[in-house]
Amino acid sequence: MAAAWDYPETAPMRVQGRGLAEDNFAQETKTPLSILIREAIQNPLDARREGNDDPVFVRFGVYGPGEFDSDYLRTLLPEEYFSRLGASGANINEFDFDDCNVLVMEDFGTTGLLGSYTDPNVDGDTENWNAFWLREGEGAKTGGSNGRAGQGKITYYRVGHARAIFGITVRSSDNLKIMMGRSSFRRVYPYGPDNKKYERDAFWCEPEETGIPLPSTDVSQMDSFCKAFNLNRGDEPGLSLVIPFAEKIDIEDALRTVIAEFYYPIARGRLKVEVAMLPIITRENVDELADEFFPDEKVHQYSSSFTKDYRKFIQEVIADEEAGVVPVKVAVNWRNKTNLIDEIFPEESLEAVKQSFEKGERISVRFPVFVRPKAGDQIETWFDVHLQVPEELSEVHEAYLRRDLLIDKERHLKKATHLPRARGVTLIEDKALSAFLADAEEPTHLMWNGSRPRLAEDYKNPGAVVSNVRLALPKLLTWLSGASLKRDTKALAKYFTKPIEAGRKAPTPGKDPGKKVEGEKPIIPSTPKPFKLDTEGVKIKIRPNPGHPLKPEQLPIRCELSMEYKDVDGKGYDPFDFDISDTDTHTVTSTGITELSRNLNEYIFNVTDASFEVDIDGFDENMRLHASLDYEEERDEATVDNE
Repeated sequence: MAAAWDYPETAPMRVQGRGLAEDNFAQETKTPLSILIREAIQNPLDARREGNDDPVFVRFGVYGPGEFDSDYLRTLLPEEYFSRLGASGANINEFDFDDCNVLVMEDFGTTGLLGSYTDPNVDGDTENWNAFWLREGEGAKTGGSNGRAGQGKITYYRVGHARAIFGITVRSSDNLKIMMGRSSFRRVYPYGPDNKKYERDAFWCEPEETGIPLPSTDVSQMDSFCKAFNLNRGDEPGLSLVIPFAEKIDIEDALRTVIAEFYYPIARGRLKVEVAMLPIITRENVDELADEFFPDEKVHQYSSSFTKDYRKFIQEVIADEEAGVVPVKVAVNWRNKTNLIDEIFPEESLEAVKQSFEKGERISVRFPVFVRPKAGDQIETWFDVHLQVPEELSEVHEAYLRRDLLIDKERHLKKATHLPRARGVTLIEDKALSAFLADAEEPTHLMWNGSRPRLAEDYKNPGAVVSNVRLALPKLLTWLSGASLKRDTKALAKYFTKPIEAGRKAPTPGKDPGKKVEGEKPIIPSTPKPFKLDTEGVKIKIRPNPGHPLKPEQLPIRCELSMEYKDVDGKGYDPFDFDISDTDTHTVTSTGITELSRNLNEYIFNVTDASFEVDIDGFDENMRLHASLDYEEERDEATVDNE
């Protein structure tokens, strides 16, 4: 039977509504293109074929009108498809087969999509077919794989206006070549004369009576598909994907994104990437291409650390790694120290480390940590930190890399403003720690979250380990520079008023000194807030406001609590003050809420019951604690503050 679209009806016992996984990838700091490229490259890196010592090759093809077979595309997306897409709420007036773009993504040196393709209920470490086509919110990756959340593939549908993808895979396990397609609309939808409800997801497949979507094995169909969209697939294992009606892509922007996000695996010789007709980015030419397409002014526009000098720094780290140079290993008890101390370093290396730092040379240190699975014994693992403080460095450059994946929002040297500007990189290569931190990553893989549900399911006290990895780099710089993790002025901050400049009188209470009053301004009544926020000693309490109680129709409400110790120098939160993800120190007692995340000085939760309560303890009673609560309901509300 020829492959065609199969649109499943909604099941009576299935929850209906709008898909929310896509919202996790609506990052203000990342373009849809950069998010797509991250997902499209990290998956092939995870799927490297066993025994393949060559770089994984990822190819992006960008084709406009006249550069692919639009008539063949019409056979894949018939009129009924667009009628159903429109019924789901999409604007279908924008689709023109003669004026659209197609994005092609192919990988080579990989395994292809392994596992069962005839039974959608099979799960397991290598069940990549089911994980890619038939799962959402979970994947088949395990161990130290770059991606684990199972939500990233939604980005493929997000970048194509038709919300469909088609793919051919050749599997290394059996050399089988098969083809399938899938759509993912934003919501379930009514369709037809009787307005039956249909699922968000449909499949281009060879359906059978059981309702299982089976891939096409028609060789002539696959040959036509490859020819229509200029694929290079052939019979080599890997995966080729086609996204029709793709957003217009700036190929130079795409190349810059590849360098910004994947410079490290390219420079290590583990990856090469082709973007349209531009030269293939390889280990040998990545710096030359970066000089041409990604100069330092562009690096700053992309909020990247990979300037020319930082790339040289990374190249030196890679050279040492390939030469077998092992970093200086500190004692395991470093984890229990607020400050690093001389005694944790090997006696024979101590002075050499300090002297190298004074000369502006790179320092390399290995930090041991323990991860504690709930099932089994604790595992000693490690990560490496490389640090340099050259003269006249204008800004901080840093990166946290878990294997080949840049965790781009983890930047902790920049937050330690009392430390000298430095270059640094934290590298997680050991399998056990990489697996742990993969579970800690948000679906976008841009940051870690010590309270992710998967961590709590599998590990004991995961927040402390996340904190150790985050803070090792600034702790090392603190020790080497002779700074203090906590500035002494904070210890007495609560006992003193802010000093007055010499020769000035103290302002009258309630007056704003130096401000001219040009007439009375109308008094705008404040809107009552539904929350009460109290900071009492070592604890923060959040309660309903009895004078303005929450109504059931307002729930759930998303709340973001931020905390800091107020300092006389006005610096605000310092990562060394506290980390709310450390569950041993900071206990959260709550009812009527759902915790979403806890990270550094932010606690995010949904209020689900009008009679909720939240208590967070473990703060320093000698410090002046400030907390503010932002919340979202039908309209934006003001911040609730207390100190």
